[in-house]
Amino acid sequence: MRNAECGMRNKMLNPQFEICNPQLNASAIPIPESAIECLRIPKSEIRNSLGDSMVKKKVTDSTEAFERALDSQAEQYYTLRLYVTGTTPQSVRAIANVKKICEEHLQGHYELEVVDLYQQPQLAQGEQIIAAPTLIKKLPLPLRRIIGDMSKAERVLVGLDLRKKPS
Repeated sequence: MRNAECGMRNKMLNPQFEICNPQLNASAIPIPESAIECLRIPKSEIRNSLGDSMVKKKVTDSTEAFERALDSQAEQYYTLRLYVTGTTPQSVRAIANVKKICEEHLQGHYELEVVDLYQQPQLAQGEQIIAAPTLIKKLPLPLRRIIGDMSKAERVLVGLDLRKKPS
């Protein structure tokens, strides 16, 4: 009888809400009214969260948002840092390849900083560089690391989020 009274009292307070646990007995455990408010879920949310249409809409919306973000990347400003080891052939190739890729695909919307780890070895520890050459895309987020001489332009473009990953 008490559970029925408790349920009726809660429905009278706000008929569009119900307590998640109808077995809750208000006289057995003293619960402040503010805590009971936290336990209430609108009935419409319960129904909507179970419907397939909501799930499909969220997937469609997130896919569309991702595609819009890819389209707007031409307007974004890229902050890149290339870590190299002196003037080794691999370092020279990496610098030339990154400059070429940036000029072709970012057209002035980037800042490239080249760091020689022989001259500034403390930066290798700070950025946790384990191999060189390493290109780090700091902005736009997410942060990405690309290791190698950057001769595979397609992989660099995917790493910079300028192209979608081939399926």
